Amino acid sequence: MSGHYLENTSASFEAAVKLPADVIETDARTTKDGVAVLIHDPDLSTVSDVSTPVQALTWDEIKRIKLHDSSTLMRVDEALSAFPDTYFNIDMKDEGALDSVFSAVQDTNAQERVCISSFSDSRLQALRARTQGRIATSLSPLEVLRLMILSSVRYLPGSTQSRKAQLRKLILSGQSRFNDRVLAAQVPVRTIFDLVPVITPSFVATAHSAGFDVHVWTINELDMIPSLIGDKHRVDAIITDYPLEVSQVIKR
Repeated sequence: MSGHYLENTSASFEAAVKLPADVIETDARTTKDGVAVLIHDPDLSTVSDVSTPVQALTWDEIKRIKLHDSSTLMRVDEALSAFPDTYFNIDMKDEGALDSVFSAVQDTNAQERVCISSFSDSRLQALRARTQGRIATSLSPLEVLRLMILSSVRYLPGSTQSRKAQLRKLILSGQSRFNDRVLAAQVPVRTIFDLVPVITPSFVATAHSAGFDVHVWTINELDMIPSLIGDKHRVDAIITDYPLEVSQVIKR
């Protein structure tokens, strides 16, 4: 709801839940004392009048800082507790989030309604090992790249089930433990200075053949939605700052 509210705040989450949005996509960083807080950028300058990095402040210091909407930052565990029936997709934005987000999810018993994403391959691999498959994740950037390459391969022998197993093994680099908890490719429409298409019919079809959903971000241009959700691409989810407007387009 960051198109209408300050991002990652209680007000934005409450509005999303009332729509209702299917999932809340949010971001986590770690304070100086190891607390997972919901904020996208490395410092507080976009949401407050304070420009100090999150990692340089304790939670006690951060919770006293008023945001531009007069609210305060939320901890990950606070959000999970405040919205107990809501699914969350949490992007781990720093190394500390590996421990802090895992603790927050575990402490609130929210393992079955959280999916963790990250732009760091090593961070996601470490989380998978740490959680032993108890918390779902998205594909890592390297795994998305493998999926893009495989989407150009027209034929893999075998039955549907054997092709699915082959694809998952190739995409996840042979991992067998807990790979059923890797749920989705979360990707932009295009990458590398907007020059290389990611969302193509072949990419989506290959992801589906491997048993992965495709979530595309960040779609704020409403005229893109019919193509993305229609027969041409058939993506499974739209990540957007304007869920109300997107849902109206989808219902048409």
